[in-house]
Amino acid sequence: MATVRRVTQILLPRCNIFCSLQARIHNEVSRPFVEFNIPVPWGHIAAKWWGAQDKQPILCVHGWQDNMNTYDTLLPLLNENLSFVTFDYPGHGLSSKLPNGMWYHLIDVAVMLRRIHRFFGWPQLSILAHSLGANMSFLYACLYPDQVDLLIEMDGMKPYSYEPGTHIDRTAKNIDKFLHYDDINNAGTEPPSYPYEDLRMKLHEGSYNSIDIDKTHHIFNRMIAQSVTDPNKYYFTRDCRLKVGNSIGFQHADLREFAKRIKCPLLVIRTTGNKFIEREKYLLDIVHLLQSIHKDFKYVEVRVKHHGHLNEPEKMAGIINDFIAKYRKPAADIIPIFESRKVAKL
Repeated sequence: MATVRRVTQILLPRCNIFCSLQARIHNEVSRPFVEFNIPVPWGHIAAKWWGAQDKQPILCVHGWQDNMNTYDTLLPLLNENLSFVTFDYPGHGLSSKLPNGMWYHLIDVAVMLRRIHRFFGWPQLSILAHSLGANMSFLYACLYPDQVDLLIEMDGMKPYSYEPGTHIDRTAKNIDKFLHYDDINNAGTEPPSYPYEDLRMKLHEGSYNSIDIDKTHHIFNRMIAQSVTDPNKYYFTRDCRLKVGNSIGFQHADLREFAKRIKCPLLVIRTTGNKFIEREKYLLDIVHLLQSIHKDFKYVEVRVKHHGHLNEPEKMAGIINDFIAKYRKPAADIIPIFESRKVAKL
């Protein structure tokens, strides 16, 4: 049975800086939430339920090597009558890591969505997703077109399009890279640690300056730990195997066929404040395809960074609220998870 923890509790305080981080985040978030765990065969998926628990929520999906706190500043700006569930991917945040020897594939996110969908037993999912989470949520809506009733994507749209022949060298390099990080993971030694301010800069620069320095504490609350050998330093707790690149992809012609299967209202918000990761021609080709065949498709560009929903959520909240108000069906009544015995209070 899953477990739950109320927001008013401090999560495993290990030092003064962690307590201050908790206080800062608690003061910034105006929408109440409850933390709980979803059981999986290798451990648990850490999650939060925001808002009323008797209405079906919108499921929020974060990006690669982020965690659910990437939504901390956006959700309080969305319609107060809405409920949301955020969660950490395996190996991210406070969720269990995959067993030793296992490789994290991007397709795992779609599998995780299916696990969560089956766990709650909702007839359809409403999804709000960012970056890699958006790419894989798009795939999920293609695979299960009758089981997604709304999809909102922020600076991500579809799995990346790979050109023929590009997989061979990439896959060989990634196998060796995986074995390298798997050996490090198996050794069980503490990762490199740094002074707190240095770690903030590493996260900022590692995101191509996308996560503003004054917003790093949101991500850190579920991403760093105090060093055992030097209490003045901290290290990243996410699984180091996440550094391995993806070796499973799609050719663009296949993704065009996938896109034709989407039935739900779809909003794509593309940010223009960072260098675009994928070749623009592939994304715009799918945009133009959907514009020609899907009456409930909307494409919007916003001048913010890739993590604009975290840094400047006010520039995106209105667009999201308007789309939800127009296209989402009234939230279905559900049995609160803490009454259904799917999740147990501590």
